[in-house]
Amino acid sequence: MEYVGESALPVATVHRDQGRALIAMAKAGRVGLTVKQTRYTPFVYDLTRDYPGRVPDRALVYKPAKRDLARIDARYYSATGAKAAEGYRSDFTLSPSFNFPDAERHPGTRTEWVTPGQDWREFHTQGVDEALPWTMVSGDNTYARGSTTRLDWFAPATRPGQNESFGVYNSRWQNYMTWNVQAWASAADHMRLGGYLPWGQTPSHLQIFQGGTQIYDNPVSGDMQWQEVPAGNLPYRAVLDVERPRDVFRLSTRTHTQWTFMSDTVDSDSFEPFSVLNLDYRLDSDLHGDVRAGTAQKMVLSPVSMGGGTVPGRVTAVKLEVSYDDGATWQKVPVVKGTGGSWTGRFKTARKPGGFVSVRAGAVTSSGFGVKNEIIRAYGLR
Repeated sequence: MEYVGESALPVATVHRDQGRALIAMAKAGRVGLTVKQTRYTPFVYDLTRDYPGRVPDRALVYKPAKRDLARIDARYYSATGAKAAEGYRSDFTLSPSFNFPDAERHPGTRTEWVTPGQDWREFHTQGVDEALPWTMVSGDNTYARGSTTRLDWFAPATRPGQNESFGVYNSRWQNYMTWNVQAWASAADHMRLGGYLPWGQTPSHLQIFQGGTQIYDNPVSGDMQWQEVPAGNLPYRAVLDVERPRDVFRLSTRTHTQWTFMSDTVDSDSFEPFSVLNLDYRLDSDLHGDVRAGTAQKMVLSPVSMGGGTVPGRVTAVKLEVSYDDGATWQKVPVVKGTGGSWTGRFKTARKPGGFVSVRAGAVTSSGFGVKNEIIRAYGLR
């Protein structure tokens, strides 16, 4: 690609071979060319090919058929309507990775095709031209040849999360601990999303306890670095309170989360990640994050390990409550254990459209791990 400077005329780059064909057509007097521009593409191809440990001995031509690729049905939610948005996918099989952000329509859907077997990591941002851009980052995911996967971006319910894409994570080295979660992550299955707003722009307060003793207090963000902790395998509790303005985000305007976990001395040369229990939520909503008022709804809760790994023990209890008055009162929702480690709760939404569904849920394991989420305005009512 070549930068041509500022121009009043639209300028587009094409492949060298295509350019030669166009030049030949122009020289032959066939100069008519019609170009259709689509601001938001309905499809994307992210194709890469690597040759580990060898120099290719053939032409660098990669022409996969449809059956050779993996398909992704991507859904981009936006609770506040259309916004300036952009995103990209990088192949982290290659280092350094290479990418350019593309303009995206949120809310919207898109069909995306990728090379299978690669380590893909994605970045998407809503409100790129506003004071509070909201960025969502996935963990590293690999897709199988011929598979179809649904990915939900910025979908409710939004609560804190963490993944391996961030350089600082929940970890332990010797008797030092590091904690780092991203406050505004979508609770989407298997992608291990981490979502964040600009540092210091919204209220955030993290507290860490060992047993009944507070060992750390961060009044401005959700991270703790190089904190010395007692030796041995002991219980800990992390508490995070965050808020964001309702006039900008409408949903998940305030969350309160508590994690309980065990952590032992780690005899290692570097920080090693440890598992923390978290909850994924699945409630079928439209792309604005709304469900119909006065209707029967099914919410699926999935206790998972934040950032990958495995939480020791087995899940012994899951609880769910909903509120229609921003948490002033709560209604218990019975939950039933299903297959694959999920739990399902069924409830009927309030009759009046225009309101919100707040969610309070929790899970505990037999090994001393637990999580509690309170999400104010998790979903909207239409």
